[in-house]
Amino acid sequence: MPGLCISHPVLSSQKGNFLISQFMDLMLKMKFIITYIAPWQITWGSAFHAFAQPFSVPHSAMLFLQAAISAFFSTPLNPFLGSAIFITSYIRPVKFWEKDYNTKRVDHSNTRLSSQLERNPGADDNNLNSIFYEHLTRSLQHSLCGDLMMGRWGNVDPGDCFIMASDYLNALVHIIEVGNGLVTFQLRGLEFRGTYCQQREVEAITEGVEDNEGLCCFEPGHLPHFLSLNAAFNERWLAWEVVVTKYILEGYSISDNSAASMVQVFDFRKVLITYYIKSIIYYTVRSPRLEEWLTNGAIVEGLGQTTEENYVDLDPTFYSHVDDDYDSKLSGISRNSFCAVYLDWVQFCASRRDKVIDNGKQSMLVSLCYGLSLLGRRALGTASHNTHNSASVSVDFFLYGLHALFKGDFRITSTRDEWVFADMELLRRVVAPAIRMSLKLHQDHFLCIEYDDNPTLYEAITNYEHNLVISHEADPAWRNAVLSNTPFLLALRHVFDEGSDEYKVIMLSKKYLSFRVVKVNRECVRGLWAGQQQELIYLRNRNPERGSIQNAKQALRNMINSSCDQPIGYPIYVSPLTTSYSSTNQQLRSIIGGEFIIANVKSFFQNVWKRMRQRCDVTCTGSSGVFQDDAPYALTCTHTGAARTYSPVEVFVQISVWSTIYKLMLHIYEIATERGDTDTDYLVQHGTEPTLSHQLNNWVLCRERSCSTWCFKVSNFCSCGILLCYSGRGTPGSQHADIALQPLGNRGSLVSTTSSASKPSALAQLTAGFMTDTSSVKETVNLKVRIMDTGYIYDNINLGRRIDVQWPNDEWRQNGGRNGWSGWIPMKGMEGVVVHRWAPCHRDILRRSHVDKTILLIQMGDKYVPIGEPGVMELGAEV
Repeated sequence: MPGLCISHPVLSSQKGNFLISQFMDLMLKMKFIITYIAPWQITWGSAFHAFAQPFSVPHSAMLFLQAAISAFFSTPLNPFLGSAIFITSYIRPVKFWEKDYNTKRVDHSNTRLSSQLERNPGADDNNLNSIFYEHLTRSLQHSLCGDLMMGRWGNVDPGDCFIMASDYLNALVHIIEVGNGLVTFQLRGLEFRGTYCQQREVEAITEGVEDNEGLCCFEPGHLPHFLSLNAAFNERWLAWEVVVTKYILEGYSISDNSAASMVQVFDFRKVLITYYIKSIIYYTVRSPRLEEWLTNGAIVEGLGQTTEENYVDLDPTFYSHVDDDYDSKLSGISRNSFCAVYLDWVQFCASRRDKVIDNGKQSMLVSLCYGLSLLGRRALGTASHNTHNSASVSVDFFLYGLHALFKGDFRITSTRDEWVFADMELLRRVVAPAIRMSLKLHQDHFLCIEYDDNPTLYEAITNYEHNLVISHEADPAWRNAVLSNTPFLLALRHVFDEGSDEYKVIMLSKKYLSFRVVKVNRECVRGLWAGQQQELIYLRNRNPERGSIQNAKQALRNMINSSCDQPIGYPIYVSPLTTSYSSTNQQLRSIIGGEFIIANVKSFFQNVWKRMRQRCDVTCTGSSGVFQDDAPYALTCTHTGAARTYSPVEVFVQISVWSTIYKLMLHIYEIATERGDTDTDYLVQHGTEPTLSHQLNNWVLCRERSCSTWCFKVSNFCSCGILLCYSGRGTPGSQHADIALQPLGNRGSLVSTTSSASKPSALAQLTAGFMTDTSSVKETVNLKVRIMDTGYIYDNINLGRRIDVQWPNDEWRQNGGRNGWSGWIPMKGMEGVVVHRWAPCHRDILRRSHVDKTILLIQMGDKYVPIGEPGVMELGAEV
């Protein structure tokens, strides 16, 4: 039958797409096989590879048929134990097998307090460095989609794999899905201190090929901007290709210095202790609770004995080689020796306070600083296991105690320091930040930055306090600071991994990092991952130095295998599936514009209308030809320069608008007349000639509510908030009344109606109100709700991270999370008013939720609580 010869167009299209897709997979598999088994670049990782190499020759006869079968069923073709023999693996999903890929980072938020103090969990480089890959994921989320749309990564299809390599950050980027204006990807971060095999493959990626001038066995050179024959040949026999040589992303420059060399000499330790005491004094005097501490009875009683003139603390912790105020004659630290060294600094800090405070030698302030200095040094000695100056001899003991105080492990063992228990804020707000600040000041000492005078030291500490985050890396505040793009951070790291026990001072500086991006054959990635799963899970080969993970530069075998999921691979960070939007790329937005939403279209026409009012009203020969928004003072226009011809449309619109206002003002005048409000001494009339809108009579445009008790605000007609008031000179219907000119501050003024040339500007002033965005009125409906489930509260989406929601008001953001609540916690049953709403997939970025739930922003006094909509109960509109 003729109908049998006609195929359905939809089915034909599906078959064609399927065959083309499978053919492309076949080509990628063939490229992977030929590149992997090329004789001139064979890398034998073990003795089995050398044994299996001859047997792969007869096997290659069926290799092309095997590749075709694997391409048809979309199965990976993996090298058996990393050798040149390929076998077909089982069928896998074409796109992606999604699961929970969140890497568990060990810090103080998910470990017991006892383990934090004793065993220091997570003290290895891989756990501590994973935060930098998390920050890299956020930076990539901000710019990846726009860069792919602009072609910076070449042709990209779902399933493609890329490797980003830099000095210390090496990551595999897996493109999961590509949509219209969005890209979903996953980032897998590799070890900072990679193995020998990983370093060789990174060198292969970063090495330049333009310097190769070889031609077989000769070096005749090459043409400008061309590769030599040898370089071109080598580049073609690779399973990867460089697509971007310099890809710039926002990240952190990491510098680490050995802390042992900084405190090896007694003089260096003495500098550190001196800055430690000065920092304690700084934070004590600068504290807002200083007056409370000076009047606390328990503190005053505990420090009573230190007020004696001959008081000396003879604790064996103190040592003449490290304590600058040590009195050798008394074998301890006396009040006099302390004042001889630090009294000037105490008085200088006290002089910088707003309120005057007693800072004499016998004052309570000096006693408090003296007592805290003894407590701080004794706490350092206790943490260092110092009983008889052992901390002054052993660097390891001293660094152990310094790190313990740095992470907040203060142990008060002396009865002379028990007065601090009257207010533990003395440890949290004075001693803890002082030990951290002293480490930064001590580091500046090695940069030839001296703080010999008090003003320089004071300004340095103040500057670091505002611009530098100094924290322990296991503290959740460290992670929040990194993800919030804090410019500078500093930490003291204790690394205990594989027998190494060392301390490092880590300094982070925010800067732009350069990456080299290479595109890897995706069938190479699938095949190598499948081979590792087969070898480790089914063949039970647990050898960490197995031949299948040895370096192979032509396929980047080690980097690809190490990026596989744990426990098969060993990435230090695997990101969740992350979606990048084109609207977040600033350079792309400057080229094609922002998202096409109604709000942006309305804003565009509003801006066009405003510019038309500013630039196009030039026909008036007087000074009123300038739009009033550009005028620094009130302008007037008289009939002498008012020659203009109006179109019928303009006349009709003007008469309609002014007639409506006239009727409204007439009604207000009648009400005011009935009340007897006829006081008219507050306005001055300007001119008496008839105007085009003489129906308005003596109604005056102004902004001062004090001009009359019955002024009416026309908020529905004008966005500037003008007031229409009756001047009281004459009655409605009089032919000798004008609209008086009133100044409007930085908006110039409304144009006097005594000139017909001013009507278009006045009309534009009124019609601007009709173009204002009314969506905000709908958004701020005073809906009262009650919290029913605190599990829906989002208390950390106000950190300014790119992955968080966009806040419409910065004040709301600052008070809309745990860091702005100052210890206050929203509880079940609390009630508040909804002031904002974030909805999933909303077109407006200010109202778009970052999760698949609607989030409400509830105002409770001066606090703002973001909570999921299922966690509240509506109580109705707030009256």
